[in-house]
Amino acid sequence: MVGMLSQELALSSATVRQAGEGHMEAWVGAVAGLLTEAKRLHPPRVGFDPDAVAWMLYSTWQGSMLVGKTRQRPEMVIENLRQMRTYFQAIQARLTPGAS
Repeated sequence: MVGMLSQELALSSATVRQAGEGHMEAWVGAVAGLLTEAKRLHPPRVGFDPDAVAWMLYSTWQGSMLVGKTRQRPEMVIENLRQMRTYFQAIQARLTPGAS
C-alpha cells in the first residue's frame, strides 16, 4: 500500500512522499540488517552491498504488486518472489566458500 500511494501521490504531496520514504527506508533497513547478518554468518567470496540488495528486493516486490494488480494475476507476485529466491540461492551457492 505504501508503494502504491507513494507512486500516485509523491509528486503532488511532500507529506505523502516523506511518509512513504520513511516506510520504505524502514523496510529496507530491516532487510539490509538481515543481509548483513547473513554475510557475517556465511561470508561470500564476493562482497555485496546489503542496502543495494535490499532496495532491489523492495523494488521487485513493489513492481510485482503493480504488474500483478494491473494484469489481475496475483499469482504473479508469488511467482516473481520464487524466481528471486531461486536467483539468490544460485548466487549464494556459487559465491560461498566451499560450496560447489
